[in-house]
Amino acid sequence: MRRRLLVIGAAVTVGAILVTIPLWSTPALRLLPGFSVTEVEISGTHLLAAHEAYEALGITEGTSVWADFEPALAALRTHPVVSEASLTRRLPGTLRLEVREERPVALLQDGVLRAISLEGAILPVDLARVPLDLPVVRPAALRGELDAAGTGLRALLQSLERLEAGGDARISEVVSMDSDGHMRLSLDPGSVTVLMPADLSELRVARLNAVLGSRSAGEDPIEIDLRFRDQVVVRPFTDGNR
Repeated sequence: MRRRLLVIGAAVTVGAILVTIPLWSTPALRLLPGFSVTEVEISGTHLLAAHEAYEALGITEGTSVWADFEPALAALRTHPVVSEASLTRRLPGTLRLEVREERPVALLQDGVLRAISLEGAILPVDLARVPLDLPVVRPAALRGELDAAGTGLRALLQSLERLEAGGDARISEVVSMDSDGHMRLSLDPGSVTVLMPADLSELRVARLNAVLGSRSAGEDPIEIDLRFRDQVVVRPFTDGNR
């Protein structure tokens, strides 16, 4: 009987603590015994190494799950590849860190191959650790059309994303870009070249998909010209087309 009363008493005590936790201040929670961090679950990291995300939290031996991690999260959000970071707790000792990363849309070949986001920001990605199969943009081939403010680059990247998101085109490289914003693209596996305007519409994407869908493996190289409003021109591709 006495042992049963002790068990009931312990349960009531724990229940009272849990009920009153919302009334306590966070510093008080950090003093509770038995809530040291024993495990950190990290999700959403690809460009950022998981150990970098872990180290950003500043966890040391004895750190409580109730510690204030907001300054660490705020610092983590300033990392160029991180767009958002949030933390949840699973008592007694587990933290769950969820990271949302920026999405690279192309590789900038300017002496060194670097990943870039849709906004034209350079993303410090270790391409040896994280290989990225993305279109290659060579500024030297674009005749200075990418202005210093980056607006030309952003327009180019947005067009590339619309093209890849809208169908079957797999862009290998942006070969050139003229003063009117017309781009020459090379598609995988290399037998198709595309001329396209900067304002790439859904109709033009659909026309490109129709041409690509009609081709068989091993056909002769072609050039697909999408610059005209009411038609798509397909011609044999030769070096003289460049």
